[in-house]
Amino acid sequence: MIPVSYNLERDDLICSICYDTVSTPLIQCHNANHFVCFGCIMKCKRSCPQCRTSKLFHNKQLEKHIKDQMVNCSNEGCQKMLFEWAVQEHLDVCPYKQYKCLFCDEFVSIQSLNKHIKSTFTVNWMEQTKDDHSGSLALAPYHTSSERGYYFELKEIKKSFVVLYFQYVLIFLRQDSKWLLTVLNHNKETRNIELTYRLPKISDKFDLFSTLQIQPTYSLDQFEQLPEILIEAVDIEFEILTEDNDSDGADNFFARLLQPVLDDN
Repeated sequence: MIPVSYNLERDDLICSICYDTVSTPLIQCHNANHFVCFGCIMKCKRSCPQCRTSKLFHNKQLEKHIKDQMVNCSNEGCQKMLFEWAVQEHLDVCPYKQYKCLFCDEFVSIQSLNKHIKSTFTVNWMEQTKDDHSGSLALAPYHTSSERGYYFELKEIKKSFVVLYFQYVLIFLRQDSKWLLTVLNHNKETRNIELTYRLPKISDKFDLFSTLQIQPTYSLDQFEQLPEILIEAVDIEFEILTEDNDSDGADNFFARLLQPVLDDN
């Protein structure tokens, strides 16, 4: 609690705009103890959001006293200063909080997750061809882990995308409002592969795992013979992510799949 001489308590130090604990520089209006963050007041035409006065000042004396009672966020890269009572609440939602990526077990922050996934995976988005008569979807070369490149044309598929996960290619196809996972193995030295894929629940975690034994594919001629696994559990999840917006791409897919790829444990 702020000393009695200031006649302020914890709830008084809430920004009138963002409703978070005020940050510095501390801006106060002349009419009353109305406090706002400097960044917030710049968005409100520099007037008090409560009494509408334009007479504002930088309360340096109170700010100095407040800073003595504040601590820095412990997450690397975060410059937020907090009162002790607000630390835990902030840590739970801090954008610099470290999470373990389920794909590679590296700890990354939400801020760097999209960049991290891009550096770990090679992703290509399948787009509809301009030939309205064929109704085909074409995939640009995805085989980036070797010198060879492939170009697929998949017939009568409205929505598709491909994720290259290390040596495995995961091809998600939408057919009859259901999602099918097709697995293409391009490691020709292996007779069969064991692929573990993560099946998201409707909650916020990829915490259900299934293991599949897949026979390898040695040529493009065998593409149509690849096994297809019906994934009913993710149908709603992907419906939300893709909707029917043709402008959605791989970047947007991962950006909107932010929470499900994180393990908080």
